[in-house]
Amino acid sequence: MERKISSATQLAPALYVFGDSLFDSGNNNLLPTIARANYLPYGANFVNKSSTGRFTNGKTVPDFVAEFLGLPYSPPFLKIRDKLPLTGLNYASGSCGILPETGRPF
Repeated sequence: MERKISSATQLAPALYVFGDSLFDSGNNNLLPTIARANYLPYGANFVNKSSTGRFTNGKTVPDFVAEFLGLPYSPPFLKIRDKLPLTGLNYASGSCGILPETGRPF
């Protein structure tokens, strides 16, 4: 299903991601929590078999969407130290929710 789009026909200029562990690309690696995915088997089927903090053994839904739109994967917001990328950011965090009780044990 991989679809590459040239920048001249790009469908969207950026991809900003909000969500929970299904969309997290590594933000939890930088939070004081035990809910992390920066070790194997997480990432076993990802690029270079690296565990990046995605709660999956491969790509997340936003990764597939980024590929479809011809964009790079949205980096975790908490990893950005210098300039904000113009192609999007990932704000998702494992065990997040809208209620104060969500994720409390973690």
